[in-house]
Amino acid sequence: MNPHSEQPDDPTWARDREGVLTLRRIPASVSEVTRSLVLLERPAAVTDNDIARITQIGAYAAPSAPGGPFRIECGRISVRIDTDAVAGAFLADPDPRAERGGALPALQLRGRGVHPVHRCHALDDADRLVLEGLTRVEAEPAGAPDVRLSRAPARAEGELPDQLERVDDLITHTPRSGVFIPHRHIEPGVLFGLLEHACNVGLPIGIAVLSSAVLHAVQDVIETVSRTGGLTVVTTQDAIVEVALYAVRHCILVRLHGAHGPTSVLELYDAELSCIALISQFGIVGDRTHDAWEHLADSLPDAI
Repeated sequence: MNPHSEQPDDPTWARDREGVLTLRRIPASVSEVTRSLVLLERPAAVTDNDIARITQIGAYAAPSAPGGPFRIECGRISVRIDTDAVAGAFLADPDPRAERGGALPALQLRGRGVHPVHRCHALDDADRLVLEGLTRVEAEPAGAPDVRLSRAPARAEGELPDQLERVDDLITHTPRSGVFIPHRHIEPGVLFGLLEHACNVGLPIGIAVLSSAVLHAVQDVIETVSRTGGLTVVTTQDAIVEVALYAVRHCILVRLHGAHGPTSVLELYDAELSCIALISQFGIVGDRTHDAWEHLADSLPDAI
């Protein structure tokens, strides 16, 4: 699902499904760029991997980093970014020769691979000016401290992480030595029915998509669930989540300590055992919603 690009170490151009993009490196630090996201009024934010993608339109909540608090705000773009894994920020300009009707530029956060870890598309001129302004920010002097949230202290070996610590482990690809998390293997094919049921009964659901450095989450009532072109497509009021369930190789259900006590989390993995998406309840959602989610999660059959 990701666009393909070339020269990942210092890209100057990239090719996506819509044509050629010219990349301009933003001299500001990654942390400064991510802090500037809240200045955008109504961009389209995209986080994806080879199996799942989330697209959301709206204003950004303040981005968080591993080690700090994380609140998923309904109606706002909520991202958690491992800035250590982001190699740089770029402004992607459509090739003027491509017939795209004057498409506006997009901000790309790029990791050390060939795919952007997060994209932010300007949808109007006001947001275009904000993104353009980032290219004129002077680079910080060499050795200047980069503002980051501190990491959470290491837990004792064998101690079970809570839900947020588990999220941070997945974002930073940090396995915890000696930690075994009890889990059940779930057949990925039942996830469509789970999402469809949540949609039918109006149960709010939290869905997060992970790239190699970013977790992008939405928590809301599901408006529609459908299948198209091999994809399961889930829509909420301001987001679209697309998952190629046929490509999900493993799905495990774990119970971690959350805001309401033990909370079930579905973790979806690709063939390389990278976590590509989460389905759960994140943060404080109300006891009735939490209980309904736990009942639904408990009803899922184990994979044969």
